[in-house]
Amino acid sequence: MTTWDTTMAAGDRSTVRRWQWQMLLLALLCEVFLATDWYSFAAVIPFITETLQLNEAQAGLAQGIFALTCGLGMVFWSPASRKMSARNMLLLGLLGTGIGMVMQTFVRSYSQLLAIRLFIGFCDAAVFIGVMKLIFGWFPQARRGSMVGLVLAAYSPAITLVFAVGVPLTIATGWRFFFGTLAAGTVLMALIVLIFVRNNPREVGFSGFTWGDDAGVERRLGFAEVFRSRWIAIGAAGIAACTFAIAGTATWVVPGFIARQGMPVEYAPIIGTLMGLSQVAFLVWGGYVADRVEKTTVIKLGAVLAIITALLFTASMI
Repeated sequence: MTTWDTTMAAGDRSTVRRWQWQMLLLALLCEVFLATDWYSFAAVIPFITETLQLNEAQAGLAQGIFALTCGLGMVFWSPASRKMSARNMLLLGLLGTGIGMVMQTFVRSYSQLLAIRLFIGFCDAAVFIGVMKLIFGWFPQARRGSMVGLVLAAYSPAITLVFAVGVPLTIATGWRFFFGTLAAGTVLMALIVLIFVRNNPREVGFSGFTWGDDAGVERRLGFAEVFRSRWIAIGAAGIAACTFAIAGTATWVVPGFIARQGMPVEYAPIIGTLMGLSQVAFLVWGGYVADRVEKTTVIKLGAVLAIITALLFTASMI
């Protein structure tokens, strides 16, 4: 057995570090495509609404319904991932999402749009689980908070890109071409995963490798046993609130500023960019802090900041 902190030679540690950064980069790219496929719809809602003749309620449901199957997908893919590698999870999710994005370019009705959004959400959940499994395979427990923070921060550049690039591209070429471009990129990312991803150090020549902090784990908790923990309910409520806030912010802040404050449409990329950059900063900082202080302290701080932000957004829409 090879352990990171006791039995590994300096040269081997350097090799593992190089692989760590390569896998982190791939995880970040996968997360970027997950987020762009999610929020690209939010960026071009006005254009899709005009083409398909949707009202505000229909447009909002088409954007938000994605989270329904994404959440259900998390419940489905989490236990399924025990028998699947991180690479296979990512392949399945990215290919499914890419196919869904291709189908989305051809929608002609509201019902077709809803069905495809549901399908994409379910597949995107597999991408998220695959990314987390890849991070856990390549980093010790003491660094996972920082790494997960970096991965989640990929949502922000993705949101920035879909507003900064997606809106002008849609104005020039149409929203169907924009979705087709994202579909091609998602399928290409699946091919990159197939060729380059390795699940953990054991797959690059370090047989029996362990991080040391999991060497004493002799069994895995059953699915039902996990759900008996009170922290599952607390975590589920927090994630639901977080997802709702992110989706609501990305979907309705820019249209709200346009409708309530008379903001020119041309300013949409700037606002989207600022929101994305601020999220990057807080996620990277939050992940760094989470590895160094009590997790409950980070949760409480995040809750206070969320309440303040909600009040500020509410005031800006009056």
